[in-house]
Amino acid sequence: MTTETSAGAHGTADEGEPQAPEKNREPTVPRRLYSITEICDTLGRSRATVWRLIADGTLSVVRLGAATSVTAESLERLIREGSPTVAGRGRRPRPPPRRRTPETAQSAGAAAGTGAA
Repeated sequence: MTTETSAGAHGTADEGEPQAPEKNREPTVPRRLYSITEICDTLGRSRATVWRLIADGTLSVVRLGAATSVTAESLERLIREGSPTVAGRGRRPRPPPRRRTPETAQSAGAAAGTGAA
């Protein structure tokens, strides 16, 4: 003896209900442009870093009105080859504090207006 579920013998919902169209279908035309936010998400980098890559020519952009988009070709090249500007970047060591000599201390006091008026 077999029992059928409410979905029917073939596992489908009620046959009278219309099927929802597929969502998130892949585009038929490959993407050629990406927003700055998409580039930040893809690379895992800040907006400042992405704009630095644009400024130094590592990423190519197309401006459409007020929108700036990065070309897929330049993004793929960056991922494939890397970028010397990103790879070589890092925090520069902070210079040691300047020591005050007696001459600079006196000139600093004079500049602050310690004299009588």
